[in-house]
Amino acid sequence: MDDVFAQLRSILTPHARGFKVTTRSDFYALDDESIRGWSISFAAVVKKRGKVSFYLLPTVYTPSLMDGVSKDLRAIRTRGGFFNFTSIDSKLFTELAALVKLALETWDPKSHAR
Repeated sequence: MDDVFAQLRSILTPHARGFKVTTRSDFYALDDESIRGWSISFAAVVKKRGKVSFYLLPTVYTPSLMDGVSKDLRAIRTRGGFFNFTSIDSKLFTELAALVKLALETWDPKSHAR
């Protein structure tokens, strides 16, 4: 799972600027603290027993982000907005990286601070 975690983390790392980064050996997260008094999660990678979960919270806040997603990527997404991986899948990782970029383009933390 270390390799899966490392590759999924590498999807988020280039976008860390402007986010509060939390990093541990089994956890990497980007949180938006641009609104005084609020911390809003953008994305995280969490290594668990037997899988690595990739949380992309904008897919929960803005479900339309999932409109163009392949059925393969959609199939591993849970209702909580995270994707579970048990192995490296270059095709799905490439699609996930594109989804992260789209989520960043539409990211508006003010609309989620309530």
